Amino acid sequence: MQAPVQVLGKTEQRVAHVVRVVKEASPKRLTYDQLAKKTGSSYDVLLYILQTLVEVGLVDRHDEPGHGPGRPKCFFQWLGEGAQESGS
Repeated sequence: MQAPVQVLGKTEQRVAHVVRVVKEASPKRLTYDQLAKKTGSSYDVLLYILQTLVEVGLVDRHDEPGHGPGRPKCFFQWLGEGAQESGS
């Protein structure tokens, strides 16, 4: 008997893809530019997904101090599912 196939909507697919890319890069940190290139997602989509992952404790965000004009670089690193329990 074949296992049931799980069908994900577009949003779930995008979130799963971003999670997979961040996980695979761990322990290395990735910038928005790197994530946009690897996932094909826009900055707006990445901002929404990554902010949610940071809020639930799965991803860490690190902002580098700026050294000139423009926004400082921010990096994202996978913390993992265990980080939720240990952070409580």
